[in-house]
Amino acid sequence: MSSVQALREFINERLTAAAGEIFTVFQQTVVQYEEEIRRQLTLLENIEKPQIKFHRTESPQQHIGNQKTSASLQQEEHEAPHIKEEEDIVEVTVTDGESDNSHDSVRDLTTQRLTAAAVEIFTLFQPTIVQYEEEIARQHKLLEIIWKPQIKLHRTGIKMQRRLNTQQALEMILNGAKDSHSDEDDVILQPSSDSELSDEETAPLPQKRARMGSEPTETAKDGTVWREEQVGTPLNFTSIKPYAADGEPTAKARKSIGSRLQSFLCFITLDMLRTIQEWTIQHARQTEQVDWFMALPELMAFIAIMILRGVTKVPSLCDSWSANLGNPRIIAIMPRNRFQDIMRHLRFDDMFTRSERAETDKFAAISNVWGSFVTNCIASYNPGRHITIDEQLFPSKTRCSFLQYIATKPDKFGIKFWVACDLKSKYICNVLPYLGKDPSQPSGERLSESVVMRLMEPFMDKGRAVTTDNFFTSLSLARRLLSRKTTILGTVNKIRREIPQSARQTDRNEFTTQVFSTTGATLTVYAPKRKKTVYVLSSMHSMVETEDTTKRKPNTITQYNTTKCGVDVMDQMVREYSVRTGTRRWPVAVFYNMIDMAALNAHVLYQECSGREERRVDFLVQLATELANSHVGAKKACKEQKLQQQPPTPSPGKRAQCQVNHRCKNNRATVRCVECYKYTCGQCKREIPWQCQVCADQADS
Repeated sequence: MSSVQALREFINERLTAAAGEIFTVFQQTVVQYEEEIRRQLTLLENIEKPQIKFHRTESPQQHIGNQKTSASLQQEEHEAPHIKEEEDIVEVTVTDGESDNSHDSVRDLTTQRLTAAAVEIFTLFQPTIVQYEEEIARQHKLLEIIWKPQIKLHRTGIKMQRRLNTQQALEMILNGAKDSHSDEDDVILQPSSDSELSDEETAPLPQKRARMGSEPTETAKDGTVWREEQVGTPLNFTSIKPYAADGEPTAKARKSIGSRLQSFLCFITLDMLRTIQEWTIQHARQTEQVDWFMALPELMAFIAIMILRGVTKVPSLCDSWSANLGNPRIIAIMPRNRFQDIMRHLRFDDMFTRSERAETDKFAAISNVWGSFVTNCIASYNPGRHITIDEQLFPSKTRCSFLQYIATKPDKFGIKFWVACDLKSKYICNVLPYLGKDPSQPSGERLSESVVMRLMEPFMDKGRAVTTDNFFTSLSLARRLLSRKTTILGTVNKIRREIPQSARQTDRNEFTTQVFSTTGATLTVYAPKRKKTVYVLSSMHSMVETEDTTKRKPNTITQYNTTKCGVDVMDQMVREYSVRTGTRRWPVAVFYNMIDMAALNAHVLYQECSGREERRVDFLVQLATELANSHVGAKKACKEQKLQQQPPTPSPGKRAQCQVNHRCKNNRATVRCVECYKYTCGQCKREIPWQCQVCADQADS
């Protein structure tokens, strides 16, 4: 086969393939247009069978099909000469071999011919597409005419009315309304008796937005239908039965709490302390000494020192043991070096399996201990009706993947926690750490809704009320909570799609209120200042009324101001006596926050169970004393045992050092005290005057 024949076959194959692809795309487009026309024809036939007539000798499908066939034939006729001409040109160009630039001239000429062929093909296709589009537009206009119950063409001059049926009005509009009526007429479209439309067919199409004042309802961007209500009138709203009891400890907690230490151990249990003890010893033996050990009472004393350091603030750790700024209670519990040694090795999980668990759990370094603490918080207290949900930023600059920066917070950097708090007692009911994007969260679900539902899960179906800020509050959340017999009250961001458009205006008169209602919720729009607007969504108020004061605040705003402060007050209380100190390890920072929360909850439980009020600072000092008593008592007993084991007198020819040091500075001693068994020098001993037996007996009696 010569090169010219091979080139001819190659060009034929490529052009044939291109023509096939073009025709396939055109055919798909034609099929879509035919389906749309067929659908609209069916709808028109169902609406007005005897009246509507299409003045055509052939159907649009037949006409377009013929056009398509003729276009295809014309396409083939036009394509063939071009292909032949290009092949001839290629033959001449190849056989003649004019110059070195022959290949470029062939390429340019081929490109020009193919471009011209493509333009002609598109020119043939375009009229067919235009006819389809015109037919669809005509039928769409016909549908709009039939769906409207009346069409009025207002003309100036003497007003007269002429009633036309559907067919006459249609012809009049399609012909441009040239000679159908005089300039003084009002044309009213009425269905004839043979083609009366049903109520559903004559009903106007639903409007996306109705203007306030002319229509009672308004549709928001997300499709929510709102109805504007008058302030002070009862709403068409069925409220659920509210939770009647106040917050109180559970029966199990009441039985186990008799002291401050027992209330604290309800949250930081002995099992949790044993877990911390185990992994701390593991880390110390792997990194320092093989025989390193820490007893459980010593760990409790370690926590006691942390609590005391939170009560009495000093510039640095060393100052807590100094002579000038030191705390005698801390000095008596544990030496400074031992405290620092325990802090250095403090761990909360198995160091050998941590990397494996961290692949699926970012909180793996402390997740087991933290989970037990949260479970204990839920199981130890029944919160009252009102629960506040908000965020807490625990200050820390440790290196971790979920460290947050919030510019509006005082400390800017920290680990964020979602907290649910009882309004009256400030008891921490539930808490979740924020670890970044959760891969297990369902797609499309908002983070705010997921957080609220998880925090409120143990307290649902009782009639409780949740107070949130504008980060959490949404209409979809309100409906989800209402399905679980839980109401919500919170501010809403005005950019949310469920807010009606008429409520978004900012230039309002001062102290004005606007109320909207929808299924299961009310929206209060209040202007405390002229260009400031507050939006409050509530699913618990069946009537919104304003107070008789100058500011005329609605009851929803007043109640929100009362219930919004639960988490903020709790965070303020925790910060006042926080055990937090500088650390480079984020699990230790989380442990600090856990101790603060446990101490606050323990104070609430202790007051509820004992029935007496006690200042929190006094409670913390006594709690630290009770935590350290076991370790201090064991240390004292061990010291006494060592003193008793020493000989009554030093070995011959040697003197011991004075162990009392009451009046001396490390004097030598040879005699031991009969009470404490310490070696005592002459300056530190007490002389007993000589007595007769009669006086001694009288003194003893």
